[in-house]
Amino acid sequence: MTRKIKIIFVACAFGFVAAPSYAENDWFVKAQFTGSCSCNVMCPCLFGSPPTHDFCQGSHLIEIKKGHYGEINLDGLAIVGTADKPHWLKLYIDESASDAQMDALLELLKLDETLGSIYGGKIPIVSQEKVKISVDRTSDNVKFSVPGSTVEIELMKGLGGKSIKVENLPYSFTHGLTQYKSISNTHQSNEHKFSHSGTNGWVSWLAASSNAAKE
Repeated sequence: MTRKIKIIFVACAFGFVAAPSYAENDWFVKAQFTGSCSCNVMCPCLFGSPPTHDFCQGSHLIEIKKGHYGEINLDGLAIVGTADKPHWLKLYIDESASDAQMDALLELLKLDETLGSIYGGKIPIVSQEKVKISVDRTSDNVKFSVPGSTVEIELMKGLGGKSIKVENLPYSFTHGLTQYKSISNTHQSNEHKFSHSGTNGWVSWLAASSNAAKE
């Protein structure tokens, strides 16, 4: 009788471990998104239209203010993506991220509700590495850089000298978009290079969660 009880207990224990908990399926992200590309201001890609040219070259910075994927905390992490869409994408992950955090961050950004249009596989990822990400913000300028890529953008102003805001764009990472223009948008590596100025730039917000996705 004792032996039967032990077998049943072990089977139940394994069944409990195998079933995913709510925490394992839970995710949340609030992040600031800063980017620049080779398109004219304002980038037609953000409206679902073709790029200004036959390509869209640039870099973006994602700074996680609050976030998690499953039980992995992502608060304070950052990632830079440099791309020549639709040909290649290079990823530069915050050097402070653990391997588990890096994996969780990339899984989070693959979701349709976050940045699946970029990270979901439509653009081939040709490299990913942990690096130091430098960011400098003033009231009118933003500059960020990683080895090989640098972006510097300046605020564009509208009536009354106020910043230009664009609302209700069709992507989850364009909430509260503020329009900028590039001072420089460059990439230099052994395999690829580009350099643009006077082109599109912006700062916006990404806010999404698994709870909202279920609604």
